[in-house]
Amino acid sequence: MTETLRLPSFVIGPELRGRAYKVQAATGRDHKWAWENSVSLTVLEWSKLRSPHGFAGRFPVDGGYIALKARYVEEGDSGAIALANGVFIPDALSTSALEYEAALFASIPRVDGTHSFGQLSFEFPMAKPPTQDVSGLEGLGLAWENRHVVVQRDDQEDLLPHVFRVLESVAPSVQRQRIKGWSTTEKLVTREEFRPLASCNLLVTGPEESRVPGRFLRGRIDADGQFSGQRVEDPPTYALWRELVAGAKNLGEFSQDTLDENWDPELTGAPLSEVAWKFIEAISKQRASFLEIVQVIAMIAKAKSEKLGAQVLQRYVSTIAQIQPSAVPILLSNVRVGLADHPGCLEAVRHFLLWSGTPDWLSELKVNEFFDLIRLLDAEASNIELNTPQAKDAIDRIEVLEDCFRKIDEDVKGVTEMAILARVRRDLGGNRSANAAALSSGGEVKQAWRRRQFLSRMV
Repeated sequence: MTETLRLPSFVIGPELRGRAYKVQAATGRDHKWAWENSVSLTVLEWSKLRSPHGFAGRFPVDGGYIALKARYVEEGDSGAIALANGVFIPDALSTSALEYEAALFASIPRVDGTHSFGQLSFEFPMAKPPTQDVSGLEGLGLAWENRHVVVQRDDQEDLLPHVFRVLESVAPSVQRQRIKGWSTTEKLVTREEFRPLASCNLLVTGPEESRVPGRFLRGRIDADGQFSGQRVEDPPTYALWRELVAGAKNLGEFSQDTLDENWDPELTGAPLSEVAWKFIEAISKQRASFLEIVQVIAMIAKAKSEKLGAQVLQRYVSTIAQIQPSAVPILLSNVRVGLADHPGCLEAVRHFLLWSGTPDWLSELKVNEFFDLIRLLDAEASNIELNTPQAKDAIDRIEVLEDCFRKIDEDVKGVTEMAILARVRRDLGGNRSANAAALSSGGEVKQAWRRRQFLSRMV
């Protein structure tokens, strides 16, 4: 059985023979709404246009949203008479109500010239209509830009089906939350705190309305339902997300819908590194393996840059080190395999391990990986000025590496002493001038460089 949602209803209409408008009838309220006067004044001003088409719209107001259907009814003693049937959607119910917005508007009756709608309890079925065909709307781009869409229509054609077709075209669907308001007319004026057009992201009108505010991109839907006009490309952030979703689908059994739902509209203008990290978090929640995550990082490095891949990799290794330190060696094994073609990423993770790694992780490394860290320290230490905080950090890391090397040495009995000695001397012996300068300075730095030389004798 389909659930229903009950909401407060109201009718706005004239008093004083049409010289003023107010909420004439309402259900589901125990006090006057703060927005009543300003919305009523806007309907009054619209009535003076005597439009034969009426209008519909959803607008944000204090405490929630209002859904309106208004129509010019007749000429009164003091001028034009219009009525508006409306529903108030409190903030607490807005998520549920707007998810079924098409059903909500379908349940609001056409203005019949009476106040009966505001005298009856209103509820609507929480059911979605059949999926609409949105082919032909490519490039409309309502997910990212405000649009004014002109529909080629017969005079009496209802614009609401076009509104909901355009809304249905928003991809990813989570971007619909940026649509704070929409209207089927642009001829609504601001009164007091109610600013209908300023709050709209979408206008869908007939060709008779062409006075378009500059913040809307204009387009057109022809009689065949095809969109034409200025097209909008996906922003680089979502283009990257879409590319990663497509790639992850080939790597594992990840849910396409779930990955789309994990897109956050706040990422639209974010750095690409944040977009990539959000995606890593999304596939991690779906129990992606270390290798699958490393393969995604390889995709990032290939699609964008080694630098971006390295940033994401460092952040991921750092996160795993904090929440699951015992898994770091396993992760590094997958990094070595999955990123073999991306040396920039490998160097980045080695740099992280060298300066942030704990003895427990380092002592679990393979001999070759350990020598890679020694070579990296040698390259970086040669550029460090003596008697500086950076030199002290290098001293500390040398001490850590000495301890780890002792443990690793116990596990490499199958490697000949001469082979190890040749590797160490090759990696550490290339900077003799730096060694000589350090040894002549004395003190703590002198001891550090002696410990550095000690590494080459630990075989």
